Amino acid sequence: MRIRYPRENCRDKFIQYQGKKNGKFIVEGGKACVIAAYDLRSPKGNTSTKDVVEVLSVKGDKIVSSSIYFDTEDFKAFMTQ
Repeated sequence: MRIRYPRENCRDKFIQYQGKKNGKFIVEGGKACVIAAYDLRSPKGNTSTKDVVEVLSVKGDKIVSSSIYFDTEDFKAFMTQ
């Protein structure tokens, strides 16, 4: 199975997405799980790398849904630095 994974564009007025490093991929049937690290920049200019888990649903060779899970307390602490 080939998965097309488009580059995310998560820039908005709250946070800037600087980059992503993919770790492990787990693929089973039409589902895929990616353990990744996102490089982020806060509105104040602070930078940090945050671990995330992405769960993707795939039909054919297209992603039809995507969910991202992360530590919200850690993220909140980063944003208030």
